[in-house]
Amino acid sequence: MAVDWREYAKAVENQLDQLRRDLEPLESGRMKLGEREGSGARRDVTQEAIDRNK
Repeated sequence: MAVDWREYAKAVENQLDQLRRDLEPLESGRMKLGEREGSGARRDVTQEAIDRNK
């Protein structure tokens, strides 16, 4: 089966657009992500998520 590179590129561009939309609330500070291990204190992992997804 032949690969349609234009369609593939368009799909990648659409995924990038969605990722940018998903990151916007994190980058603007309107939303934060956290994690907690056991009963310990919550740790802010927002910047780590932004860095990982850029």
